[in-house]
Amino acid sequence: MRYFELSQDLDVPFRAGIVNTIKIGGYDEAKQGDFYKLDNAIVSLVDSEALDSTPDILDRQLFMIKGAVKEVFDMFLPRIQYKHCIMTERVKKRYERYYIPLLEVFGEDDSIETVAEGRHIFRIVNEQKNMVVASLEVIEALLRRNPIGVKTDVLF
Repeated sequence: MRYFELSQDLDVPFRAGIVNTIKIGGYDEAKQGDFYKLDNAIVSLVDSEALDSTPDILDRQLFMIKGAVKEVFDMFLPRIQYKHCIMTERVKKRYERYYIPLLEVFGEDDSIETVAEGRHIFRIVNEQKNMVVASLEVIEALLRRNPIGVKTDVLF
């Protein structure tokens, strides 16, 4: 048990999503794991209830992180690049900034065990799922920071 799938805890309520996806350049490619084609910044409108408690991972549309998760990603991948997503709420005039990490992407033809060797965080894209995989060291560092709304499932 050295590698885990990193995802959003669905028990943490958060209904906000990216709207007006037709206007977002590269959105369809990003859903398949190619975040480089995604616009550099996305602004999304959300309802006021959604911003009351925001999880550190959002993965229902695109994989986005903030807070403790971003801190750990920066620690283990010092050269990582991000795209930005700003969730805005008009009524209470609040916003939350999320980051879309540009991770190494591997396909279903690659053996997860082979790909994982020497890597701490990466993405696996196949027909069933688009998942972010993290090593035990990453998960330990993350859990020490008490993230909100993060779920970890053992892969191997």
